[in-house]
Amino acid sequence: MTRRRPFSALAAQFFFPQRHCLICGKVSQRPGLCAACGAELAALPRCDVCAAFMPFSGLCPQCVAIPPLFVRAAAAAPYGGLLKDSLRAFKYQEKTWLRRPLAALLAQTFERYYSGIPLSAVTPIPLAHSRHKERGYNQSEMLSSLLAGEFALEHQPALLNRTLDTPPLAAYDGAQRRLLLKQAFGAAPQAKGQTVLLVDDIYTSGATLNACSEVLLAAGAAAVYGITVASYDTRG
Repeated sequence: MTRRRPFSALAAQFFFPQRHCLICGKVSQRPGLCAACGAELAALPRCDVCAAFMPFSGLCPQCVAIPPLFVRAAAAAPYGGLLKDSLRAFKYQEKTWLRRPLAALLAQTFERYYSGIPLSAVTPIPLAHSRHKERGYNQSEMLSSLLAGEFALEHQPALLNRTLDTPPLAAYDGAQRRLLLKQAFGAAPQAKGQTVLLVDDIYTSGATLNACSEVLLAAGAAAVYGITVASYDTRG
């Protein structure tokens, strides 16, 4: 008799996305995170301003050297393991149904960091035109729409626009990213006076979030915050 191969954790996500933890892959009573992984992530030290996970609490060296333009950014979990696989499948393999458990993960992070802040707009990071045409969707906009709906916040995807296409940024360091993203974004006049939450899938160096914050603040936004599903882990 042929024995069936056991599901991998990611395969389980594909078939039962609402019932498995995005970190450990085990069956969970709620979408996004199981209680055990939620408690473990909550205990991880992270920068007080940006989304970096660190070996200590306080400010990370980057925020000390170059203070961000956003008030703060928060990430749900370090970028790795099953979460990395899920994000890559969502972003590059058209597994758009993953938006729901990923948005649930964002919602849990939102409740921890932003539930008391009077946000007036939720907006996604705009995707480069060439990549949007190739992919057919902006993964950040899918997440921001669900997050805004969950908390009855105003979803304003047109608040930012892409004025310049840039190459994929994964191969570049922070300084190179800042240079590439200069003048890559524009903000609508409606940004004036608004307190904006920027939504993206991954926080790396903060260059994208900063570039978007700069144009929003220049357009008169009152303050800018950021939230992402994952952030690179600086703990080594």
